[in-house]
Amino acid sequence: PHLIWVPGGDADVLAAIIADKESPFTAYVTQAGSQAGSQAEWVCSVCEGAVLLANTGLLNGHTITTHWAF
Repeated sequence: PHLIWVPGGDADVLAAIIADKESPFTAYVTQAGSQAGSQAEWVCSVCEGAVLLANTGLLNGHTITTHWAF
C-alpha cells in the first residue's frame, strides 16, 4: 500500500493486540510498512493508533506525538 492509517480504539482491544505476539494486524502492518521495495510512503495513526504502530517497530528512530494520556 502507499498509505497505512492506524486508528485508535478501545484500550482493552489495543492491549489485546499488543499482547498477542502472533497478531495478524501487527504482522500485516509491520510487513506492509517495511517490506523492501514496496515500503509505504505514508504510515500514519490517529490518537492511540500510535501505540499500535510503536508495537510494530515502524516508529523506531522517529519523533512522534499522541494524546497526553498515552
